[in-house]
Amino acid sequence: MNASFHVLAEILEGFESGTEKALYEKYVRRYEQDAELKRAAEAYKNYLADQTAEKRNAARKILESLHNERKFESSGSGQISMSDRRNLDSKKFYQHEEQQ
Repeated sequence: MNASFHVLAEILEGFESGTEKALYEKYVRRYEQDAELKRAAEAYKNYLADQTAEKRNAARKILESLHNERKFESSGSGQISMSDRRNLDSKKFYQHEEQQ
């Protein structure tokens, strides 16, 4: 099971409050099969070893990218085209769906 975008958002908030290390440890243990979260955690470990702003920003960027990807996946945005989503309650949309 993969970590949800809510979990990733919590870790991102931890970057602001300074609690990201504990959050990474907690969620990497909980979602041990999530390879992308592990990759983000490895980037964070690289930052901890070197403590440079560049590595911290790189770790945060990987996590933000993963957060955005998971949020997009969970919203169903990839399954309905933008023009159809804007008119979900229109009769035209439902007629189109029935024809398929």
